[in-house]
Amino acid sequence: MKLKLIVASVALALSGTAFATSQNLGTLDAGGASFGTSFFRVFGVGSTLGDFTDHYTFTLSGSSTAQGGAAVSMEWGSLNLDLNSVSLSGGTLGATVKDDSPQSFSFSNLGAGTYTLDIAGVLKDVGGPLGYAHYSGSIQSVASAAPEPEALGMALAGLAAVGLMARRRKQG
Repeated sequence: MKLKLIVASVALALSGTAFATSQNLGTLDAGGASFGTSFFRVFGVGSTLGDFTDHYTFTLSGSSTAQGGAAVSMEWGSLNLDLNSVSLSGGTLGATVKDDSPQSFSFSNLGAGTYTLDIAGVLKDVGGPLGYAHYSGSIQSVASAAPEPEALGMALAGLAAVGLMARRRKQG
């Protein structure tokens, strides 16, 4: 009986932060950042069964595309974990953008700002006394192609020259 109480206490302590995870991933760059959550259930105590949404914030310092993926990386016991969707909000987005394929996602045309990545899923099917599941993922920033100021200046100068030539032809 004491062993069950000890195991249940450990499971409860380990799973206390498992649901509704909120984590700041910092400033995102090409090196990316990792995220993930673990779920435990021992003798009916631990992570709550049902739907969950975990929140990961990150900052982009310039225009870019955020891309990544998430997957259930390990299961044992009888705990079943499904990831359903990934959504992005904040920053320069006018509305939340949702992707129903959390294994591989990409959000493009993002400007500088702070964003929230939400991972939604469901924890289900605990048939035995012991269960564990974990998901992990990564996200990285891929810089958007932007013209150099010198190239933009040359293009404007060329456009002005073409305009002057067209004006001279029209007058002559």
